[in-house]
Amino acid sequence: MRTRDKRTNSAWAVVAFMCSALAGAPESAQAQEGVPATPAPQGSSMQVTPLKRGWLVAPDVKITQVDDQAATLAGGYVGWVTDGAFLVGAGGYWLANGSDDREMAYGGLVLEWLARTDRRIGFGARTLLGGGTATIGFSYADLLGPMAPVAFGGPPVRFGHRNGRGPGHGFDPGNLTDRTLQVSENFLIAEPQANVLLTLTDWMRIDAGVGYRLIGGTSLLDDRLHGVSGTIAVQFGGGH
Repeated sequence: MRTRDKRTNSAWAVVAFMCSALAGAPESAQAQEGVPATPAPQGSSMQVTPLKRGWLVAPDVKITQVDDQAATLAGGYVGWVTDGAFLVGAGGYWLANGSDDREMAYGGLVLEWLARTDRRIGFGARTLLGGGTATIGFSYADLLGPMAPVAFGGPPVRFGHRNGRGPGHGFDPGNLTDRTLQVSENFLIAEPQANVLLTLTDWMRIDAGVGYRLIGGTSLLDDRLHGVSGTIAVQFGGGH
């Protein structure tokens, strides 16, 4: 009986040893492969970058043609940048090298989409939607087409009385085909453009692009005011 008990105890000891070995095998394998049995808490490698938002101010110059003459439009825009990618604001421009018979000014809502503003070179698209006013000089031939000279012979036509006794100041229309008339009209404008961005610092960028002025709502000045323009602006701000 004692021999049988010893054999039984030995068998149970072997079974216990084998169970212990099997239970410890995975941990040993993980230890050998360099994989910890229980993952140790580690710091996250994910980087969180706050989205840029804030006010942006941009003086702007446009090189273009107005009434088939070289023109410089000066102005700028200001707006609020959301998430570093979209600007909503307002802007305005006026003809810097105009004259009495060539004037133009306009303004309105400015929308701009910005991309890659965290890189040295980026791009974007901007549009202005609004209205303005312009004055352009027209000759009689421009307004009425070719016509024969209209001349008045004899003394000038006089209006009113001078000191209540005689004719007043005279007016001699002369040759009407040589006269210039100033036509002033209000207009609607849509000015889309594509831009390239050069980031200089966190708060300053160069914005250069090409756009086109679409003019509507006039009876005479549409063809005199629309056209292609090259533009360059310096953007300040826009969030950090």
